[in-house]
This record gives sequence, C-alpha cells and structure tokens, in this order.
Amino acid sequence: MGSRNPGGGPASESFAHAFRVALDERSMSLSALQKLLEAHGNPVSRTTLGYWRSGQRNPEGAVSLAAVADIERSLGMGEHALTRLLGPSRRTGRISPARVAGGRAVNIALDECAAALALDKTGGIRDISTRIVADVDERGRVRSIRNQAVLQCVSGTVTEFPYFEVSDLPMSAPPEFTAITGCRFGRSHLHESGRVFGIVMQPELPLETADTVVIEWSAAFPDEGYPRVRMIEHAVFRRSRDLLLVVRFPEGTVPDWCEEIEQDADDHVLVRRRIPSSPTVHVTRSGFGPGRVRLSWGYDSPTPTPEATAPRLSGHAG
Repeated sequence: MGSRNPGGGPASESFAHAFRVALDERSMSLSALQKLLEAHGNPVSRTTLGYWRSGQRNPEGAVSLAAVADIERSLGMGEHALTRLLGPSRRTGRISPARVAGGRAVNIALDECAAALALDKTGGIRDISTRIVADVDERGRVRSIRNQAVLQCVSGTVTEFPYFEVSDLPMSAPPEFTAITGCRFGRSHLHESGRVFGIVMQPELPLETADTVVIEWSAAFPDEGYPRVRMIEHAVFRRSRDLLLVVRFPEGTVPDWCEEIEQDADDHVLVRRRIPSSPTVHVTRSGFGPGRVRLSWGYDSPTPTPEATAPRLSGHAG
C-alpha cells in the first residue's frame, strides 16, 4: 500500500503534515477514518494510515491513491489537496535477475573487465528505453552510432556504471566515445583477449533507487584496429521496456538483404527473419530481455565489396 521512507523528505513531510492537520481540524481519529474508507469500498489498514500520517510511508499505487482521493472527499478537502503533495513513485516494479548472453568466454571476459574497472558488471541499473542510430560507410560497415537511453537505478546509490563493447574478433583500438548529454565518461579497460572493452559512465547526479536518467552519447569506430562490421546489436542484463535499432545507409550502399535476430540470455534464438531493405532500416522491441537483438545486412553484388563480419555486442550494464 506504500513505500518506506525512513529518512522522510520534503514531499513526505508535506503530505504527512497536511494529512495530520486535516485530521486534527475535523477531530477525526484514524479508526473512524479507516471505517469510513472501508464503507466506501477503499479499505486501508489503520497501521497504513498511521504510516501515512507520520510520514514513514507514502501512498503509492492505484489502490492507495484511490484511498487518498476518498480521504480528500471524506474530510471535505479540495480535490488533489493531498495527492498533489505526493512526490514521484519510488517503486521500480519487479526487477528480473541479471543475466548475460554471449557464452562462457564472453562472460568471463566481462567479469574480468568489470573487476578491472572496480565495478559490478550490472552496475545497479537497468535499461528502460534505448534508441540506437547507426551510420555506415561507403562499404556498408558501421562507421558510428548514436545512443539515447533512459536508465533506472534498481538499488542503492549509483554514481557510475559500466558500458561494454564486445566483439567476436580481437580489437586493438577501441571505439572513440563522446558524451553528449546526461553523462560523462571515466576510466576504461580493454580486456587482454581484445574481445571486451569497458568504459565507465557517470551520470550528472547520483541516482537513488528508482531514479531515472536520460543520457545521450556517440561512438566512432576506427578504420584500423577495430573489426568494422555490417551489423548492430544491443544486449541487456535485465528486462527492458523499449528498444529501437536504426541503420542509415548512404546512397549506393543500400544492402541486398537485412536480417533481425533475437536471442535470450542462454543464446537460444527466439526470432530470426529477413526484413525489407531500404535506405533506413529499423527493428523495435517491447518487453525485451535479458538477451540481445541484432540487425545485420549484406550484399549479393560486388559493390560495395562484401567482407566477413564479426558479430559485435554492445549494451549498458542494465
């Protein structure tokens, strides 16, 4: 019926104060209010009402908010007199266990890379929504990506979290990352295998449980030292609400075929299908993860010259 708020705060104190004043002015006891709410079809325990009055908990969820609206009417208060004093919900909803796709070797490399960065590989966050736009070069290979994401803290206080770039072929030169808004980049580490590169992302402000942050950044892939590929892929350790992958092809590089593949955390293929090719190709997902989604493309004709591709996996820790 509510969320704990041991330290209180402006929103909880304001709501609790207004609730106490309204009860005192009308000489209404919690027992009497509890019976009144129950008669109106909005049952709330006396203990919960006591938490609301003291500020130990805030009303949250549809049932609790309906009860607050009933309290406003029952006590002759104005509409939203109490509900407007409530801050944003601190609920994160169900947090699925963190799981990683990519096989044993990738998982070991991720663990070692995270240890070198002195961070847990899940970072205490999850993807809420991610939009990735990739631009390709004249040979149909990914030149750069731009990532916009809404991330949420799932526990504790988060001041930094890792982002991983994973390749099936070794890289000697990692991508060049540029922060655009909402974050900055810190230390980084290239795993000795050359297959995993990790970089620390730092939000502008510390994130507490249920806090969200909007970040935007870009990455440019070097011509030398990095296996440039004809695919983009995004992976999440926990379930994500929305994912959008977009690839933009310049004139003369529109591929002959495009394919989307979705795999779960155990690398089982859930979806594999060809999609129409065009100058702009996209794939969307709702309620995705843990797992990964890949959008790849190729050419049946000699222009641009086809090359073997090395699957590349990228994703926020969440």
